[in-house]
Amino acid sequence: MAGTRSWNDHGVARTRVEVGLPALYAAVFATVFVVRRVASVESGDVSGNVVIGRLNAPGRVPSDLSVVGGPGYDGQFYYRLAVDPFHLDGLTNGIRIDSPVRLQRIGYPFLSWLVSAGQSPLVPFALVLVNVLAVAALAGLGAALARSYGRAPAWGLLFCVFSGFVVTLARDLTELLAAALVVGALLALRGERPVTAGIILAGAVLTRETALILPVAILLASLRGGRWRAGLRPRRADLVWLLPVIAYVLWQGAVRLLTGHLPARAEHDNLSVPLVAAARSVAKAFGQAPLHDVLFVFAVAALVVLVVIVVLAAARRPGDVPRPVLYAFGLSALLTASLSKNVWNGDAAELRTFMDVHVFGVAALLAAPPRYLVAYGVVTAAPFVLAIAYYSGSL
Repeated sequence: MAGTRSWNDHGVARTRVEVGLPALYAAVFATVFVVRRVASVESGDVSGNVVIGRLNAPGRVPSDLSVVGGPGYDGQFYYRLAVDPFHLDGLTNGIRIDSPVRLQRIGYPFLSWLVSAGQSPLVPFALVLVNVLAVAALAGLGAALARSYGRAPAWGLLFCVFSGFVVTLARDLTELLAAALVVGALLALRGERPVTAGIILAGAVLTRETALILPVAILLASLRGGRWRAGLRPRRADLVWLLPVIAYVLWQGAVRLLTGHLPARAEHDNLSVPLVAAARSVAKAFGQAPLHDVLFVFAVAALVVLVVIVVLAAARRPGDVPRPVLYAFGLSALLTASLSKNVWNGDAAELRTFMDVHVFGVAALLAAPPRYLVAYGVVTAAPFVLAIAYYSGSL
C-alpha cells in the first residue's frame, strides 16, 4: 500500500510539473513584455497602459496618471471601474463611462479592485498583475486540457499565442481573463463537473459577454443529443449553461436598476451582414504599408487558416471534437464574420475581438491529430511575434 501511495504521489507531482511549467513560461513572458513595454513605450509610467483620453476625462484626474488628447482607449474604463466597481454612473477619478457596454464587463475591473485592496494608486499595477496572472492561468489550464486529450501539456501554450492577447496585455483589457475562465470551464466540463463549469462560465460572461457563446453551444449540443425527447425538466447538468445565463441576466438587470441603462441594448451598431465589413477591411489593409496593417492582414489570415484546419479536422475525424466545442467555434466564427466596420476597421488593436475563434479553435484542435496543431502554430506565430515587436516598441 505504501508503495502504491508513493507511486501515485509521484504521478501527481509529475502532472503538476507538466501543467505548471507552461504556466511559468507564460508568466515570465508576460512579465518581460510588460516591463519592456512600460520602460520603452510608457517611459516607466505603468498608468500609460490605461490610455486615458481627455475627452473621456472631463473631471479632475489624479496627478500621477497620464492623460492623452482625444478619446483614449478602452482600458481607461476598466481602470475607472477598478477604482470603484460599485459606482457605475458619473465620474470616478475624473473619468466617465462612454457607453453602458463597458459596465457589463465588470469581472476584470472587480478582480483588479480586489487585488489593489481598494487603493486607487495601486489600480494601474493591479490591472497589469491580473492580466499577467491570466496569461499564466490560460497556459496552465490549457496544458491541463491538452493533457486530458492525451496531448503534450506544452500545447497549452498555444492558447496564449494570439496577437490579440498582446494588445490586451499592453492596454489593460478584458480578453485574457475571459479566455482563461473559458478554458477553465472547458476543463471542468471535460471532467464532468457541470456546476464548477457553470460557476466559472458565469465569471467569464461577466468579464466579456461573448463568453455566452459557450453556454449557447452547450445547450445546442444537449438539444441535438436528444434533450427534447428526454423532456425539458431541469437537471444538474443544465447548470453548466443556466448559471452563466442567470448571472448575465441578473447583472444586466442590476445595471439597468442602478443607471437606467441596459448594457445589452448599447451594442446595436457592432453587427452587419456577414463578411462584408471583413472583406472591405482586409482589402483596404492590403493597399497600405504601415506595420499595423501588415499585422492585421497576417492575423486575419491566421484565423482563416484556423477555420479551414478545424473544418478539415472535424470532417476527417467526425466525433473526435466534442460537439459543444465545435458548435462554440462555429458560432464564434460566424459572430466574428458578422462584426461591423466599427470592429473591422484595419486597426491592429481590434485583433483582440477575434479571441473567441482562437480559443475555441485551439480547444477543438486538441482533439484532432497533432499535425493540425502544428499547422496552426506555424501560421499564428508570425502575427504574434509582429504584435510583440509593435506593442513593445521594438519596431
